[in-house]
Amino acid sequence: IRETNFQDEGAMFPKLMAVCVPLVFDMARSDKDREIVCCALECINEMLKEMKGAMIADEEYLESLVEIIRDVLQHKTACQKDSEDDSFCEDVEDDSEMTTVLVDCAGSILPSLATAMGGQKFAPYFKIFLPLIVPKEGKLKQITR
Repeated sequence: IRETNFQDEGAMFPKLMAVCVPLVFDMARSDKDREIVCCALECINEMLKEMKGAMIADEEYLESLVEIIRDVLQHKTACQKDSEDDSFCEDVEDDSEMTTVLVDCAGSILPSLATAMGGQKFAPYFKIFLPLIVPKEGKLKQITR
C-alpha cells in the first residue's frame, strides 16, 4: 500500500477502496471480538495516514467512519454488547482494560481524520466527538487521584 500513489486515479485504487474499506468498516462495526475490532480501528487509522483525503473522498465512507467512531465512543458496537441477551452492556466501563483500549483505538483515529480532512472541514465533526471524549477524560482524572 505504501508504494502506491493514492492521489493517482489508477485502476487499482478504486478496486482497493471498494473492497478494503467496506470490509474493514464492517469488521469494526459488527465483529464481536474486541481485539479484532481494535485491529480494524488501527487499520483504519493507518489507511487514513497513508491515503489521507483519498480514503474519505467518498462522502459515504466519511459518514460511515464518523458513525463507527461515534458508536465505539458511545459503547454501541457489536463487541460492546452483552452477548447473552444481545442488549448493550450497562457496566461497559467496568468491563476490563479492553474497553479502554477499544475507546483509545477509536480516539486515535481523530487526529488522522482531522489531518486527512483539514481543520476547517473537520471542525463540525469535532463538535460531535468532543462531548463523547471529554467526560471520559474527567473520569480518568478522578480515578487517578
